[in-house]
Amino acid sequence: MAPFRIRPATAWTAIILSTLQPAYGSNEAVLYSFKGGADGSYPEATLLPANGVLYGTTSAGGTYGLGTVFKITTGGTETVIHSFGGGADGSDPVSSLVNLDGILYGTTVSGGKYGYGTVYSVNASGSVTILHSFGGSSDGQTPESDLTVVGSLIYGTTEYGGYFSGGVVYRIDARGKEKVVHAFGNPSETDGINPLGGVVKIAHNFYGTTFGGGTYGAGTVYAFDPNGGELVLHSFNVNNDGISNPISSLVELKGELYGATNIGGVSGCGGVFESSFSGQVKIPFIPGGSNYLCAPVGAFAAAKGRLYGLTKYGGDGSGNNCATSSSVRCGAAYYLTTDGGENALHTFGQGSDGSYPKAGLTYYDNKLYGTTSAGGKYGYGAVFRLGTKIGFTPDR
Repeated sequence: MAPFRIRPATAWTAIILSTLQPAYGSNEAVLYSFKGGADGSYPEATLLPANGVLYGTTSAGGTYGLGTVFKITTGGTETVIHSFGGGADGSDPVSSLVNLDGILYGTTVSGGKYGYGTVYSVNASGSVTILHSFGGSSDGQTPESDLTVVGSLIYGTTEYGGYFSGGVVYRIDARGKEKVVHAFGNPSETDGINPLGGVVKIAHNFYGTTFGGGTYGAGTVYAFDPNGGELVLHSFNVNNDGISNPISSLVELKGELYGATNIGGVSGCGGVFESSFSGQVKIPFIPGGSNYLCAPVGAFAAAKGRLYGLTKYGGDGSGNNCATSSSVRCGAAYYLTTDGGENALHTFGQGSDGSYPKAGLTYYDNKLYGTTSAGGKYGYGAVFRLGTKIGFTPDR
């Protein structure tokens, strides 16, 4: 393996989300409720702004019931660009789209030539090209993570597969030439396994997380250089850190890396962590109190010194159906500041506003946009906007 070079930094902390209080004053507007038919159902991906509209995917629905690529205007007009058929073009798209030279790229977690997922491109007219079908062995399997564009290349991860069956970091170009950059799970190392989040490039290196593996088997924060040399910055241990098993891609804000876990913390609801580039560890602050928000999901949207995110659950943590219990919430939108400030912006589950978000938020045109994987008027998920009511703007 190539030698690894990385710049030094200072410290590590973690933030537990259960200190946040629910916000019942609505600043949310539903742009579109999926009907569960040809228009798609159950969106799980972060929205991508491009050409004045927002692009996304649904994990199911469409003409064949196996997912769609769609676009939606900020006024709420939704158009399906492509319906996946489950054959060579794949099925079950859950990753966010990226834009490279006016063409959109994404992944499906299953389908393709071998059934283990695909990387595809789609143009404005809906024409799809399959760039790579994962074979389930050395090239990886189940590409669930968001993608990252670096120059003319696209980087992503697969949850499984690779030489050691622990997932891979791969890169691919617009012609479909794929290369595995790093294979996780080498028994002679403790580099982590099963990356659920993608990678982010900062300066000359790449950074990401794994859900499992590492020294304690509870996930890692890692870095690697363009030559493939990899370094574990931190191995999670719930007994020391209070939280474990990171699920999201990392976001940089003010020289630090931020991500989320949904294991550990108060009532097992996970938390948000802040990592320096050196991996030195501080024991996190774990507050008491009621468990109002639970299970952060997706990568953060970073804007104007704040981190904006979503939780999948909220309320009393009992797992009750939020549609029938006023004491249980179905997720929330919230923000954090780097100096410890925090606030819930909207709590889902009290009507047709959607429920159970699984993706991150998108900061676009001074507003926040997102999706919920369920709920909405028809129960198949919704696209929503924050920042249009009661004078709320994300960067006030």
